[in-house]
Amino acid sequence: MASPPDRPRVLAWLSPSDPSAALPGALDAVRELERAGLDLLVLEQVPGTARLDPVPALTAFAHATSRIGLVAGIPVADLPPFLLARALGALDLVSGGRSGWLVEETRPALDVRDDTGRWQRAADAPGPEWADAVAEHVDTACLLWGSWEPDAVVIDRESGVFVDHAKVHPVDARGRFFSSRGPLNTPPPPQGRPVLLGTCAADGGPGAAVDVVVVRAADPTSAAVLVDRCRRDGPALVLVAVAPAVGGTPNPAPAGDAVGICGDAATVAAELSRLVAMTGADGLVLCGALDVRTVAGTASAVTAHWTPAPPGPAHLRDRLLAVESAGAPS
Repeated sequence: MASPPDRPRVLAWLSPSDPSAALPGALDAVRELERAGLDLLVLEQVPGTARLDPVPALTAFAHATSRIGLVAGIPVADLPPFLLARALGALDLVSGGRSGWLVEETRPALDVRDDTGRWQRAADAPGPEWADAVAEHVDTACLLWGSWEPDAVVIDRESGVFVDHAKVHPVDARGRFFSSRGPLNTPPPPQGRPVLLGTCAADGGPGAAVDVVVVRAADPTSAAVLVDRCRRDGPALVLVAVAPAVGGTPNPAPAGDAVGICGDAATVAAELSRLVAMTGADGLVLCGALDVRTVAGTASAVTAHWTPAPPGPAHLRDRLLAVESAGAPS
């Protein structure tokens, strides 16, 4: 077995949000993933399908776990900034500061409208303007998450004061595509705002500033090039998408979106560890509709090859920042 690297790494699983997530066994499954050392569970909402909204499933998972990060992959075309910020802010409250948002930049496959017409103008925007709409959506959501000061909630029973109104502020966001007066009608997220994830491929990087970048490439060499590009673009953790096929079981992840690795569990774990070293990434994202036992077994085997992310502090953002700091040049 290769000796663990001298700094922690991050391991995530990107899974399509599926109706089976509502089954009673799902809570046991996510507990198994947490015990196996998985740092992030990302439930992706696939546009144009009948799959479940990932936020309710992740909310249930929050009550069953204590450490694993819970990330919702939600297309910006599906919800206006206020509704998205409220949903993910509530998830952050329920999970004790473990929520994240994978910013899905896929253009809407359906005709999405609201009663102002502004949402449809964003959906109809041509290529360059669509990128601007994505960035504006994320910026507006971040303003809304910051509309409550951290100590705004008082809960003084004697005076009957729940919130210090002087510490809750309108945001008055007025952009080309979105507007929101704010503030949010939920208390502030414990970690300030959910952790933001974006994707990077050969045709471009994330359209907004994010905390974690997921590199999508078909082979290790291409992945290494994209990791280096993401490092130059700004401070963020960089994870490489991989599609492991363990024990001959096919992986349905789309070709070209992830580095494919095949073999028995031990071989796959060793190859994944080598991939991290070769690309210089901060960790990996396991992709595909894999069964939970395969993911848990892979996670246990992989984390034996490297130093896992630190178990604390409780907030997901702080734990990821600890990984980033450990990997920064001295």
